[in-house]
Amino acid sequence: MRIIIVMACAIGLAACASHPKQDHLPAAKMNIKLGYAYLARGQVERAELKFNTALNLAPNNALVLKGMGDYYLQTDRFWLAKGFLARAYQLVPSNPEYKNNYAVALCRSGEAQKAVSLFKQLSRNPQYPGRSHAWENALLCEKR
Repeated sequence: MRIIIVMACAIGLAACASHPKQDHLPAAKMNIKLGYAYLARGQVERAELKFNTALNLAPNNALVLKGMGDYYLQTDRFWLAKGFLARAYQLVPSNPEYKNNYAVALCRSGEAQKAVSLFKQLSRNPQYPGRSHAWENALLCEKR
């Protein structure tokens, strides 16, 4: 009897492993929204919890990575922000907002030359509504 139960458990585990993971992206997105809301209210600890929860749910999602990067930018941990924002930008290089935030992290972490190059690219992008801000960011970053 004991052998049968063990075999049944082993078969059950194998069946679970063969099915794709449940999609956690909606929950991750909700946690990102909550993280930004807490951050806007100055509730940094709660924001960090929500951003980390989102990261645990969807660790390779560009929106989640950007959220973590934005959190670290807001809390002046630029070296951490740079890593998350670089990954988000690599996943979606066509997104100008991701490029901008990555450039901000580069500038604030002392990599002005790379940052200025990205800001200048953004300032020439007619699809990017923040072109004038990108140019201003490039000038400010050069002065650092």
